[in-house]
Amino acid sequence: MLEKAYHSTRIVVHTANIRHNLRVIAGKTARGVMKMAVVKADAYGHGAVTIAQIADDAVDWFGVASVEEAMELRDARITKPILVFGVPGVHNVSIYDRYNLTAVVSHAGQLGILHPGTRYHLGFDTGMGRLGILPEQAADVLDAVKKANHLIPEGIMSHFATADEPGSEKAADQLEIFRSLRAQFPENLITHMANSGGIFHYPDSHFDMVRHGISMYGYSPGKTAVVGLKPALSWEAAVVQCRKIKQGETVSYGARWRAPEDGYLLTIPAGYDDGIPRLLSGKFSVTANGIEMPQTGNVTMDYIMVFSKQPVDIEHTVAVLLDTNGHHAGTWAEKTGTISYEILCGISRKVKRLVEDSD
Repeated sequence: MLEKAYHSTRIVVHTANIRHNLRVIAGKTARGVMKMAVVKADAYGHGAVTIAQIADDAVDWFGVASVEEAMELRDARITKPILVFGVPGVHNVSIYDRYNLTAVVSHAGQLGILHPGTRYHLGFDTGMGRLGILPEQAADVLDAVKKANHLIPEGIMSHFATADEPGSEKAADQLEIFRSLRAQFPENLITHMANSGGIFHYPDSHFDMVRHGISMYGYSPGKTAVVGLKPALSWEAAVVQCRKIKQGETVSYGARWRAPEDGYLLTIPAGYDDGIPRLLSGKFSVTANGIEMPQTGNVTMDYIMVFSKQPVDIEHTVAVLLDTNGHHAGTWAEKTGTISYEILCGISRKVKRLVEDSD
């Protein structure tokens, strides 16, 4: 039962599923290949500190988007190496020193602002078209690396654009370009390119380390299903009102939904401010007391409404919005024309995260 006065809606992170997914990932990589757990965006909505603590004994590195995310991990006593994917600037380079963080250098000019002793990985853009050193700049960057002897070059990396598609010509081209770049730099650099798609679809891209994000949370990186992954997040909410509704009565903004028969309207305190997309209106169901019930009317900022043929005891009823089986974030993504990443990252941090350790 949920405590309605406090956490009327909550996310449950299932540690057994995270650990299961880590074993699946490990089974796809050769012995000796390091693992980086990507916990940016609050671990894709699962809670960065929680996931880092769960994964700590199964990974070698953590990856984050910003120094602020890295600081949160260090403050929680996460001691393993942390790679910050974001661009270092004069405003934050001191934080790399203070928190023992590793930078990604995506432009040679950044070598001039990092403090002495800072470790870094060279980030090349082999076709993603986002951040990174261009392949034709490799020779100049190598010279800059040699001159910046006050810094510690530790790795070289790139990022796939289409690794979620098995047999992608684009991915093959990127891998070939990266191999050519890699040959121009010292052998001792940690080499990494594979994201979740690369892990499962492009084993030749594993090199020294792989970076697993979405697959660790139990979702395939693209439309091609990865067998064996288990979603690790469920979403529960209280039912704060149950009242009769008559056939033909309307529900929510726009008054577009009408009750098909006499029944009961359940009101649940979770809406688009919590992370339920308004585009999902009328396209999903929730489960309460073991019964699947359709969500009705438009999703509102703070509430959704559900149609039930039977009344429920609101003091002892928990509605399940997302589960780890057939009604997960990937399901919502399909119904709204997006990807599971966006659904997961869109769940507000105001929604309480709880951990269920069933190992």
